[in-house]
Amino acid sequence: TGTGAVSLNGSVTIAANNSFTQSGTGTFATGSGAVSLNGDVTVATDRNITQTGAGTFSTGTGNISLNGSIVTNISQTGATTFSTGTGTVSLNGDTTLAGGKALTAAAGAGNFNFSASTGTFQTSSGAVSLNGDTTVTGTKTFNVAGGLTTLGAGVTVSSGNASVTNGNLSLGTAGNKISITAGTNASVGAAVSGNNVSTMVVSTTAVTANSLIFVTGDATLGNCTAVVGAYDLRVTARTAGTSFTVTSTSGSGSGKALCFNWWIIN
Repeated sequence: TGTGAVSLNGSVTIAANNSFTQSGTGTFATGSGAVSLNGDVTVATDRNITQTGAGTFSTGTGNISLNGSIVTNISQTGATTFSTGTGTVSLNGDTTLAGGKALTAAAGAGNFNFSASTGTFQTSSGAVSLNGDTTVTGTKTFNVAGGLTTLGAGVTVSSGNASVTNGNLSLGTAGNKISITAGTNASVGAAVSGNNVSTMVVSTTAVTANSLIFVTGDATLGNCTAVVGAYDLRVTARTAGTSFTVTSTSGSGSGKALCFNWWIIN
């Protein structure tokens, strides 16, 4: 035709194995009726398919490959699953799990890592299970506000102090004990003197100027079948960071020894 408009007011049929080809920069527009593309559709390099308005875009049941960036919302309904490849997935906005749903990691050595963030991590009021070793790094703390913390397998403090700042240390089961390691420079121990003495120096760096030192006579210690007096024992001297001295006011007896257990607090 010429350069004028062409109106096709009836149905147009292109015979089998023939084409409808358009060249140049002109556009191709249809009416508001349905358009059926019954064969493969190829968009030339650097060309786009653009959709405007509130209309939807629906595909069949085949796979969809999106090889470029997606710059709008992805909304999925029904019971189908959503799976990504093995590359990195970035969630740049808030992420919400619907009620009753879970975030589950498959078996393996995957990590849940917030180490680069300065934000907080908060759980709900349900139970939280930490099934592996849990480490609080550096000078950070583990705080329990108000509630009760139960640790079934015990607590080990490898360095620093374990402090109860406002409350009591309670051993709730009969037979439970405080276990303190004895040895060089310990805060607890047993002492046995030689015979015919009434004063004994116990060397330990654990003693301070303000220490409470508890001394209890114990005739069941080795070589203590004969002991001084009636265990009238007193702490009569101390040197902070070095030692303390225990004296029997009963004096020494022939062949008798000082035998006692001791415990330093503070």
